[in-house]
Amino acid sequence: MENTNSIYTLHMTTPTGVAFAVSTISTATTTTL
Repeated sequence: MENTNSIYTLHMTTPTGVAFAVSTISTATTTTL
C-alpha cells in the first residue's frame, strides 16, 4: 500500500501523472457505480 501511495504521489507531481490519476479515478468510479 505504501509503495502504491508513493508512486501515486510521484505521479501527481507531473502533468502526465495528473492525467493518469484522473483517468484512473474515472475508471475506478465507473467500476464502483
